[in-house]
Amino acid sequence: MTSGFSSFPSSFLSSENKSKFLIQDPFGLREVVQPVVSISQIEEKITGLGTCFQISPWTWMTAQHVIADNSGGAFPENEVGAVGFSPGLVFGSMGFTTTDFFGEIFEIWAAKKNGPVVESFLPGPGAHPIVIDVATLKVNTEALKKRPLTSPLPLATSQPKIGDELIGIGFPILGSSYGDEDAIMKFEEQMYGASGVVTALYPKGVSVSRPWPTIQIEGDWESGMSGGPLIDLQGRVVGVISRSLAPTDEQPGIGWAVDLTQIPTTLFAPEIDGSDPKRVSGQR
Repeated sequence: MTSGFSSFPSSFLSSENKSKFLIQDPFGLREVVQPVVSISQIEEKITGLGTCFQISPWTWMTAQHVIADNSGGAFPENEVGAVGFSPGLVFGSMGFTTTDFFGEIFEIWAAKKNGPVVESFLPGPGAHPIVIDVATLKVNTEALKKRPLTSPLPLATSQPKIGDELIGIGFPILGSSYGDEDAIMKFEEQMYGASGVVTALYPKGVSVSRPWPTIQIEGDWESGMSGGPLIDLQGRVVGVISRSLAPTDEQPGIGWAVDLTQIPTTLFAPEIDGSDPKRVSGQR
């Protein structure tokens, strides 16, 4: 499969954000948790959308709202959705073309309204209402300069309890800009983690408009972390980061994640063994 998006010069930058703890781990979590972006076919611009993580050798999971535009379609017109496979640089910069480190998303799986059924659709305009804020992605990695390791994150089988400490992981710093000194676009991305304590569990959702099983934590998740994994202290994924309210002077932040332990994950990734999420078949 050939890549469907254009290539243009870019480079990686670094920055600091003291509100989250920086994860400098190019050979561990950085292999299986990656940014989701859209690449403009007109402006030579990369826009950060959120985070995804690998759950099988062929499948990446995110929050459906990360890839949905205002009409409910997947990615705006004249833009291509992609997953960024960073070389894991922490300092400095390097030149690269977009096809070196970005794999095009060529197929998306999301829940249908008349479920429990998941349908496959191609990226592009079209209405796809969010029934469960989870989607899985098929990504073309053939043209990458560095192929990702196939070491998916393990999925938890038991629901967390109120009071449990969990960690959300994602990319609150994500996007591109042009510097004054040259015409090369700078792509900036940093992975952060944020810990929090479970304060509530909503098996039927938090509202009519968000009816999926939900974990609520006291924590601070910024928008770029949407779609990232919520993991327990054993490193198992219990949820997908969905949304949050920022902390104020009087109140701590609140985060909500889709509770994957209460959803048949095999709906979104049929290759995963439902009785043992660490086992996968040869499907793709």
